[in-house]
Amino acid sequence: MKTPQTTEIDYLGYWLKLFLGEFLTVTRNMSHNTQMSYRDTFRMLVTFVSGKTNIAIDKLNISDISKEMVLLFLDEFVEKCICFLTESTTYGHQVLCEIHSMEMP
Repeated sequence: MKTPQTTEIDYLGYWLKLFLGEFLTVTRNMSHNTQMSYRDTFRMLVTFVSGKTNIAIDKLNISDISKEMVLLFLDEFVEKCICFLTESTTYGHQVLCEIHSMEMP
Protein backbone atom coordinates (compact mmCIF):
# COMPACT_ATOMS: atom_id res chain seq x y z
CA MET A 1 0.00 0.00 0.00
CA LYS A 2 1.33 3.41 -0.93
CA THR A 3 1.68 5.91 1.92
CA PRO A 4 0.02 9.27 1.31
CA GLN A 5 2.40 12.08 0.52
CA THR A 6 2.34 15.33 2.44
CA THR A 7 1.25 18.18 0.21
CA GLU A 8 1.75 21.89 0.69
CA ILE A 9 -1.73 22.33 2.12
CA ASP A 10 -0.99 19.81 4.90
CA TYR A 11 1.70 22.06 6.35
CA LEU A 12 0.78 24.52 9.07
CA GLY A 13 2.87 27.25 7.43
CA TYR A 14 0.61 27.22 4.37
CA TRP A 15 -2.47 28.02 6.48
CA LEU A 16 -0.70 30.53 8.71
CA LYS A 17 0.51 32.40 5.64
CA LEU A 18 -3.04 32.58 4.28
CA PHE A 19 -4.48 33.54 7.66
CA LEU A 20 -1.91 36.19 8.53
CA GLY A 21 -1.14 37.46 5.05
CA GLU A 22 -4.55 37.45 3.42
CA PHE A 23 -7.44 36.82 5.80
CA LEU A 24 -6.48 39.33 8.49
CA THR A 25 -5.29 41.98 6.07
CA VAL A 26 -7.66 41.68 3.12
CA THR A 27 -10.82 40.01 4.39
CA ARG A 28 -10.93 41.42 7.92
CA ASN A 29 -8.93 44.63 7.34
CA MET A 30 -7.28 44.32 10.77
CA SER A 31 -4.93 47.03 12.00
CA HIS A 32 -1.19 46.52 11.77
CA ASN A 33 -0.90 46.15 15.56
CA THR A 34 -3.59 43.47 15.59
CA GLN A 35 -1.84 41.60 12.79
CA MET A 36 1.43 41.71 14.73
CA SER A 37 -0.33 40.44 17.86
CA TYR A 38 -1.70 37.45 15.94
CA ARG A 39 1.72 36.83 14.41
CA ASP A 40 3.41 36.86 17.81
CA THR A 41 0.81 34.54 19.29
CA PHE A 42 1.19 31.99 16.53
CA ARG A 43 4.98 32.28 16.69
CA MET A 44 4.84 31.29 20.37
CA LEU A 45 2.36 28.47 19.69
CA VAL A 46 4.30 27.02 16.75
CA THR A 47 7.59 27.16 18.68
CA PHE A 48 5.93 25.41 21.62
CA VAL A 49 4.38 22.66 19.48
CA SER A 50 7.64 22.11 17.62
CA GLY A 51 9.47 21.67 20.89
CA LYS A 52 6.88 19.28 22.34
CA THR A 53 6.60 17.12 19.22
CA ASN A 54 10.26 17.27 18.13
CA ILE A 55 9.13 18.24 14.64
CA ALA A 56 10.90 21.07 12.84
CA ILE A 57 8.75 24.19 12.56
CA ASP A 58 8.73 24.05 8.76
CA LYS A 59 7.57 20.41 8.90
CA LEU A 60 4.61 20.89 11.27
CA ASN A 61 1.27 19.80 9.88
CA ILE A 62 -2.03 21.45 10.66
CA SER A 63 -3.00 18.21 12.44
CA ASP A 64 -0.14 18.72 14.93
CA ILE A 65 -2.11 21.56 16.52
CA SER A 66 -4.66 19.64 18.58
CA LYS A 67 -7.02 20.88 21.24
CA GLU A 68 -4.87 19.18 23.87
CA MET A 69 -1.71 20.84 22.53
CA VAL A 70 -3.34 24.29 22.64
CA LEU A 71 -4.53 23.72 26.21
CA LEU A 72 -1.05 22.57 27.21
CA PHE A 73 0.42 25.68 25.57
CA LEU A 74 -2.02 27.97 27.39
CA ASP A 75 -1.35 26.26 30.74
CA GLU A 76 2.39 26.67 30.31
CA PHE A 77 2.01 30.21 28.98
CA VAL A 78 0.01 31.38 31.99
CA GLU A 79 2.30 29.49 34.38
CA LYS A 80 5.43 31.14 33.00
CA CYS A 81 3.99 34.61 32.50
CA ILE A 82 5.83 37.17 34.60
CA CYS A 83 2.93 39.64 34.46
CA PHE A 84 0.52 40.26 37.28
CA LEU A 85 -2.20 37.65 37.47
CA THR A 86 -4.90 39.91 36.07
CA GLU A 87 -2.72 41.00 33.16
CA SER A 88 -1.60 37.45 32.34
CA THR A 89 -5.19 36.22 32.49
CA THR A 90 -6.29 38.98 30.12
CA TYR A 91 -3.40 38.28 27.75
CA GLY A 92 -4.08 34.56 28.05
CA HIS A 93 -7.65 35.18 26.93
CA GLN A 94 -6.36 37.28 24.04
CA VAL A 95 -4.01 34.48 23.00
CA LEU A 96 -6.84 31.93 23.20
CA CYS A 97 -9.14 34.16 21.12
CA GLU A 98 -6.48 34.61 18.46
CA ILE A 99 -5.88 30.87 18.23
CA HIS A 100 -9.62 30.17 18.21
CA SER A 101 -10.18 32.71 15.42
CA MET A 102 -8.09 30.60 13.05
CA GLU A 103 -10.62 27.73 13.15
CA MET A 104 -12.06 27.23 9.71
CA PRO A 105 -15.78 26.39 9.34
